[in-house]
Amino acid sequence: MFSGQFGPSAQRIYIRKHHPELGLLGEDAPLSDLWPQSPKGRFRGIVADEPQYGLRNESTFHWSVLWADAPQVWLYSSSPAPRGLQDIYNYLKLFERTDLAETASGGDPDRGYMPAMNPFTLVDSHPAAQYRYTSFCFKRWVLENNDLSAY
Repeated sequence: MFSGQFGPSAQRIYIRKHHPELGLLGEDAPLSDLWPQSPKGRFRGIVADEPQYGLRNESTFHWSVLWADAPQVWLYSSSPAPRGLQDIYNYLKLFERTDLAETASGGDPDRGYMPAMNPFTLVDSHPAAQYRYTSFCFKRWVLENNDLSAY
């Protein structure tokens, strides 16, 4: 419902209706010019009930939550257990802090962090340990790590 009325689907419908000369336009459209009433970035937070059903990247739920760009996302579930490591990555994508996500791939010299540094090997008190909670580091150091056992 959110996507169709307020999210990326509604954006595409509005642009097709009011700007047919642009044809099919992706999500990177300049919203301030094309859709002045866009709710993107105007949410203080999103509360998602039973998010495990829409957890996969291909789902409308997942892309709508990312598109909304809310500073806080709360996920409530009676059965939050992920089905695999990829699901944990998708959870991280939904509620990671935007500022950390942006600096995780580029590095943060002020905190002594570079993208080649594995934050999972740092002590908890290290300033760069907070990058453990970014999807970039989880993907790089957990999902793409060939040294992990199958277990």
